[in-house]
Amino acid sequence: MPDSSSRRSLSQPLWRSLRVALAAVLVGVVIFVGLTRTQVGRDTIRQKVEAAYDVVATNVQLRAPSGTVIASVDSVRGTPRWANLLTAELSVRTLRLIRPHLSLRRDSTGTWNVARALRQNTSPSPSAQPLDLSFADIEVQNGRVTTAREGPAPEAVQHHWVFDYTRTQVTDIFLTASARRAGSSSLFDISNASFALPGLSPETSSLQGQLRRTEAGWTLQDFDLSFGATHIRGRATLQNDRSDAEPTAFTLEMDRSRLDNDQLRRFVPRLPLAETMTIRGTLKGTPNRLRANDVTVTHNASFATVEGTITRTSEALILDLRLPKSHLVPKDVRSTWPGLPTLPNPKIGPIDVNGTLQGTTAQAGGTQRTFDLDARVRARTPHGTVQGSLAVARPRTSPLTYRTALNADSLNLAPLTGRPSLSSRLNGRVEVQGRGTQIDALQGQMDLSLAASRIAGRSLASADGQLKISDDSAEG
Repeated sequence: MPDSSSRRSLSQPLWRSLRVALAAVLVGVVIFVGLTRTQVGRDTIRQKVEAAYDVVATNVQLRAPSGTVIASVDSVRGTPRWANLLTAELSVRTLRLIRPHLSLRRDSTGTWNVARALRQNTSPSPSAQPLDLSFADIEVQNGRVTTAREGPAPEAVQHHWVFDYTRTQVTDIFLTASARRAGSSSLFDISNASFALPGLSPETSSLQGQLRRTEAGWTLQDFDLSFGATHIRGRATLQNDRSDAEPTAFTLEMDRSRLDNDQLRRFVPRLPLAETMTIRGTLKGTPNRLRANDVTVTHNASFATVEGTITRTSEALILDLRLPKSHLVPKDVRSTWPGLPTLPNPKIGPIDVNGTLQGTTAQAGGTQRTFDLDARVRARTPHGTVQGSLAVARPRTSPLTYRTALNADSLNLAPLTGRPSLSSRLNGRVEVQGRGTQIDALQGQMDLSLAASRIAGRSLASADGQLKISDDSAEG
């Protein structure tokens, strides 16, 4: 009898415990099913699980084979989506980089240390597939990039075509972006980036755009770059090297953009332009050949559209340029290009110009610049129209030679010469050819043929004349 009561006293608590455990399991199942039946519930559970396994690293460094530090990060924090590893994808929901520093060094052969560090020593297996990557939310705080070099500066830097990018720095980098790589295609979407360029731009610069990499090269879509008063919008592409005969090619399509030339001269010291202008059009080419397609530059009331190519060889620049249309106010041109020759009378009014320019120009060994240029031009002003050709050349060992043939249509010379009393309307043709620039060494000839014209208020039916210049004497 005591044995049966003892068994009942033990079984009752055990049974109650089992019922409590079963009830807890049922409640848990109900809650889990209730949460996971909605996308919000499933996302909440997944995010909490992933957040519990964040990846945190401090004092991360990337070193070159020589042991020098190429990149360093004070702190890295990431939240991976671990389940995506089952589909051969490394997916990171958030990635934070605190105070990253990229240190780039160019050696005497022109190779950068980061290129050597990332170069593969062995060829990948044809069957090997790279792991897909995705970063939904990337944040960089207080980043920095510095460059240094060994040996002389690049040729373009030595000739002041570009600033010394091998000894510069980019500081105060703050960036928010997302990234994805699938196979050979990569996408880096920059939502917002700001940075400082000490010594180049006194104000904070910013950048937005989508950087895409494919087997053919790189593409920057819908970019928006601002530094100081300069604001550039458009698209850019950079094709990979395919062979020595086909060097890297680029394309820059600019929407209407604003250029502050005084500031740009810090990046391109030899830039002859000044003040602010707007620009739109397409530039494309290679390091040795630049082509402009429908590039229009505007400043105040003036504009000019330029097309053509500039080709660089080891000894010369080959020019093939066209000016399909332009409307130029002399004071606008003078303010944006201060180095141009001064006109006799800057108040001659707007000039509509179109024409072509072909030839070569090169830097001689001394102070003289050699060139061989041929231009055709048509200029229309409120004071008449002039059209014709001009050829000018200065070989290395010979004096300047020139040849021009111009046709005038109802041309009034008074505004051009600054003499209001010289009221005239000239119709005719003038041809000039000669050589030399010193007065006592000039050799040349001018032929003038006028049709019905008016000079100093007097009518002239026609006139022909010739003037020959030889050394310090003239005959005509």
